Amino acid sequence: MDILETLERRLVKLIQEPCLTSPIQELAIYKLFGYAALQHSLAFIHDQFGLPLLGLQSDRMREVLEAVDVSSLAILYPEMMLWILVMGGIGGFGSSRRIWWANRVAKLCFAFEIKGVSEITARLAQFFWTELYLSPATETFWADVAAAQGIAGGYKLRRLGDDMFLGMFNTTSVIGQKC
Repeated sequence: MDILETLERRLVKLIQEPCLTSPIQELAIYKLFGYAALQHSLAFIHDQFGLPLLGLQSDRMREVLEAVDVSSLAILYPEMMLWILVMGGIGGFGSSRRIWWANRVAKLCFAFEIKGVSEITARLAQFFWTELYLSPATETFWADVAAAQGIAGGYKLRRLGDDMFLGMFNTTSVIGQKC
């Protein structure tokens, strides 16, 4: 079993942990982190945008968020909560689902006095950030966040180079390929 598979199995165990089934404020962050980390793994390591599981996980994350005080979690874990909301939004590819997440990201950004994707990037650079979050696959989510923040014309996203694609970061897809 490789390291990624081990990590994913542990994340699934975490979100299914019986003591985390009730939405206890102090424990919700663990479940939210588990879902967000799985979102990241599926979308950016396995390159599985459009996978129905991403939408399902976004919905489950939303259920947890609606049962707790997000403001309190944001005070205790500011960067983690911002990242969790971004991961929920990136996984929420259905339009109403994606807009719900975009509104939450915009609200948290307002509370943190963050405006624009470059400031989000800077805020999350020390926690967890990859330029893949700004890929063409996420463009509609970031457009929704910009609209929710009232930024006319949307965010200016940096594009991946023409010679790069999301799958190249999935090491199992490039192992054994000849250059």
